[in-house]
Amino acid sequence: MQILSRIVRPRKSVLLTFLLALSFHGAGAQSPVSSFEILVSEETLGPGERVVVTHTAAGVPREDRGDVLDLSEDRIVLQIDERQLELSEFEVRTIVREGDSIWDGTGNGALIGGGIGALVYALTAATACSNEGGPCPKVALGLVGIGASLGALAGLAVDANSKDRQTLYQAPTATRAFVIAPFHAPGRTGVFVGLRF
Repeated sequence: MQILSRIVRPRKSVLLTFLLALSFHGAGAQSPVSSFEILVSEETLGPGERVVVTHTAAGVPREDRGDVLDLSEDRIVLQIDERQLELSEFEVRTIVREGDSIWDGTGNGALIGGGIGALVYALTAATACSNEGGPCPKVALGLVGIGASLGALAGLAVDANSKDRQTLYQAPTATRAFVIAPFHAPGRTGVFVGLRF
């Protein structure tokens, strides 16, 4: 029983470490930027990333999903299936980074967390059992399994929360309008054309 108490005692510090990791999660979340210049300067988005872009190319609002090929201060180029789509900043309403798939996100988180948990418990058990005999290896093996389970749960929780869709760019909400209206007054007829920013 003395062996078990030496092995179990460090479990509190390991659990505290997992809780701290979960509590600091999300601290780096940021609000969307309103210019491509900021996206480029902060290196928020780069080639190869999967995004959903809402835009008004050809005057019709649409949403396209693709991989970023290029991003500059005034345009973005996407690879959508077999075609490329180039959009100016003026045409883009939102850019949203897609979250990871279940396996790529939470599956990896669970594997990595489980490996770390198993390693921490294995090292703790090896230290406590270094001069012991008897049932110590069996108890240590059980604790390694518990460590792997706790680590997998923590990794799963952190990755599930951190891989959601994130809006990176939101166009400014300035009113832009191009107005064409008929004009009729006594002795005058014409067309009024206006551009409003």
